[in-house]
Amino acid sequence: MRKQQESIVGKIFIICFFIFLLMVFVAYFLLAYYYQSCFRLNTWINGVYCTGKTVEEVNAELMTEEIEPPVIVISTNSGRDADYDNVIDLGEMDFWCDYIPVLNEIMKEHNPFLWVDNIFSHTNHEITPKMTYDEKAFREAFEQTCVSYYIERLSGAYMLTIDEEYGWDLYDGVSRRIDINRALKLVKEAIDNGQYEINIDELECFYILSLTEEQEEIRRMWERLQEFINSGLVYDMGEEQIALDPVQISNFMKYEYREDLQMDYPILDEQGQFILDEEKIRDFFADLAEEVT
Repeated sequence: MRKQQESIVGKIFIICFFIFLLMVFVAYFLLAYYYQSCFRLNTWINGVYCTGKTVEEVNAELMTEEIEPPVIVISTNSGRDADYDNVIDLGEMDFWCDYIPVLNEIMKEHNPFLWVDNIFSHTNHEITPKMTYDEKAFREAFEQTCVSYYIERLSGAYMLTIDEEYGWDLYDGVSRRIDINRALKLVKEAIDNGQYEINIDELECFYILSLTEEQEEIRRMWERLQEFINSGLVYDMGEEQIALDPVQISNFMKYEYREDLQMDYPILDEQGQFILDEEKIRDFFADLAEEVT
């Protein structure tokens, strides 16, 4: 009789144990199903407790203040930035900013069946909001900034020019060519990371073409010109000494149009030295003397 009672108790215990296990499994899968559409147990984002909340609900709690559209400033090391409008106001491009894209990424990464991992620990996330704006309008504005200095050089031309503002200059469409699509991608990534003042020359978006023999000749002449026009020539006018800047020196130099190179080219004497136009020099100092008197 005693053994029979112990057998019944044992069976009841086993039945209860399996019922308990069944309840645990049911609870586990019900919670896993529940956490498929909301953040799982003990999830914190930017200090907000997110357990059981949907992406939209968490976004509403995080968006406590309206985010002002940033103003982007583009620059280069070309020395020509002042020739362009380098400010891009995202507020003029259907700007919108919230946390939903980032929250959706977090939801994709989390496995609802692993909610038990957070029973005795927390999952903490620190995130920044995602900005959206008119991509086409942004590209158009971007290509009108100082980056267009590099875009113009994608023609592949490599030639000497005489610039009214800079004197002898090298139009280089070979040795520093911009990959505009990559530049645009890197600029957008910088904006997403909170960087709003961006120097294009600091981005890895340039590549180089090999110079031809003709272009090598032009490069060597360019180096000579730079040394000459930046030599700091000074004319002694007795009581006063006049320092000549690169533009003035460039204007004094004689040059001719080279058909073989299809560009203006400095004229050299028999010793290979630059020839200056004495008439232009006399006229320059005559005008200068009149201004002084």
